[in-house]
Amino acid sequence: MRRIRSKDRDAITRIRSLTVFSGCSDEELGVARSLMTPVQVPAGTTLITEHEPGRECFIIQSGITIVAQGRVPVAHLGPGEVVGEMSLIDGAARTATVCAETDLELFVQTEREFAALLERSPSVARNIMKMMSRRMRAAA
Repeated sequence: MRRIRSKDRDAITRIRSLTVFSGCSDEELGVARSLMTPVQVPAGTTLITEHEPGRECFIIQSGITIVAQGRVPVAHLGPGEVVGEMSLIDGAARTATVCAETDLELFVQTEREFAALLERSPSVARNIMKMMSRRMRAAA
């Protein structure tokens, strides 16, 4: 078993509270942390543009995004939510535009990193399926 360094332990403690990582083991959290890049994004930044191809997804650590289809706001998403995952799962174009309503702290994952996370962390895969199901029910 690999020892977790203090810096990694701090990062794991931060992500443990996020919904998408609910129920994850320490090993799964370590894998997740190794497959994400933390970034800060100022309010007003467009993260995702509707109809564009998807190349990455974002896990919101802090802050609020606004999701719009066309020019119509359809949702606000906050800490623990994942945005951009649908395009990485099915390869189709983005279904909405997502903008930073407030300053954001995010974790970014490339398509390859996201696929590796789903493969190596069953808890994250289940949580993302639950999140997507909840969003579909809300939209119906």
